[in-house]
Amino acid sequence: MSGKQSGKHDKPSSRAAVSNRHSLYGWMKSTVTIAPGVDLTEFAGPQCGLDRESFQESLSHEVPPRGTDPPLAALWWAKKGDWDKAHRLVMDETSREAAWVHAYIHRVEGDLGNAHYWYRQARHQPAEGDLDAEWDAVVTTLLDKG
Repeated sequence: MSGKQSGKHDKPSSRAAVSNRHSLYGWMKSTVTIAPGVDLTEFAGPQCGLDRESFQESLSHEVPPRGTDPPLAALWWAKKGDWDKAHRLVMDETSREAAWVHAYIHRVEGDLGNAHYWYRQARHQPAEGDLDAEWDAVVTTLLDKG
């Protein structure tokens, strides 16, 4: 057999071959921060294609949907019962959305003083009702905004 054998590390011969490799190949040359536990092998959808129902259904998976931003990923982990992971995702975030999620997480923990601080940072009235109702409201707002 003559000629060069093709290997998986050969450079593509055309722009089309490059784009078939990965949609971001050649475009993204900087560092991107991905929330811990986010699976990059799943389709990203409108928060990347997510609606309330598909986000709820994703709770049966082991990791949040691909492309989920830290506040929404924190809500996902909180609903799964992993308070520490949820808290780590929002504790260094500076957005009002992250502050709202941070407040919710401290409310789940039962630390109402800390929760009230974060509600102020988020410019939201402190929630007093059912935790599940607040989770639903925050998820819906973040997905509608996305």
